[in-house]
Amino acid sequence: MTDNTHIAPGIDFKDRKGWLVVFGVIQILLGVICAMFIPFMIFSILVLKNAGQPTNSGMALQSCFLYLLLAVMFIWLGIGSIMARRWARALTLIYSWLWLISGICGLIYMILAIPVMRQQMSQKDASDGLVIVIIAIMMAFIALIVVVLPGVLVMFYRGKNVKWTCEHRDPQTRWTDKCPLPVLAVSFISGWGALTMLFWGVFGCPMPFFGHIIQGLPGFGLSLLSALLLAYAVWGAYKLDTKAWWTFLVVIIAWLASSAMTFTPEGLMEFYEKMGYLDRQIELLKKMIGSIYIQMAVLFGVSSLALIGYMIYIKRYFKNRVVDYKNRLLDGA
Repeated sequence: MTDNTHIAPGIDFKDRKGWLVVFGVIQILLGVICAMFIPFMIFSILVLKNAGQPTNSGMALQSCFLYLLLAVMFIWLGIGSIMARRWARALTLIYSWLWLISGICGLIYMILAIPVMRQQMSQKDASDGLVIVIIAIMMAFIALIVVVLPGVLVMFYRGKNVKWTCEHRDPQTRWTDKCPLPVLAVSFISGWGALTMLFWGVFGCPMPFFGHIIQGLPGFGLSLLSALLLAYAVWGAYKLDTKAWWTFLVVIIAWLASSAMTFTPEGLMEFYEKMGYLDRQIELLKKMIGSIYIQMAVLFGVSSLALIGYMIYIKRYFKNRVVDYKNRLLDGA
């Protein structure tokens, strides 16, 4: 995919500046909503503690960190979209694709879990008809957030008129133009993963390790090593360094293999327990996972093969690194 070429002189296109502003405002609003979740979660934890209810402060802090990252990302890219910046379009397209793909996978998991959810809700003296309506509304809302919304963002920002509008209004070569978009996506994923792993280790969260779940100093060491390797892959991939491609591929395969060996039904329950989940939450997850574990394993396998296949696909961008990227774009690479 050669997405970073300059607009050719004399090209006739429809200026999408107005829509770039609209979608930029939408992203800023998403960022504001994410930011609002942070004080809400802190307030909820304080209320539950004052009421003597069991809480999971560690998970709450992890969620706050995630919402903070999302808030910064959405607001930053929203402002860039309003200004019709080339880098904002490229990065928005990347995270929208990732959001859409992960959303589809998550929605499939939720659909598979509907029978267990229906059974649990029916036990609370709710009529079967009401349960079906509640689940349908809940699934529609989830689909709107994790599939429809990112899908609309993908459709808009991948449009040629949007691309040409950004190139026309922002003619300066940006840092996102110096790397093929599929490879830039790998740098984006690596950066997100590095931050997540670093935060994961700082808060002493459990780590899967080839059939075992480790915590404490070994767990921190594993998360720190993962963060460092991913951090190297961020810059190396951006520079089209083949060593970075191999580093990211090895990290992915190692994590996939480790997760497959560790997250058996029993391993998942142990993981959730060490994560600090409450007993009633673990019990519900045990019923849900027990009923769809095979389907989850199949989906995990398909997703893993697709990810490895994507890495094999982008390997072609790392060949002949000494050739200037702009020359390869002109050749139709």
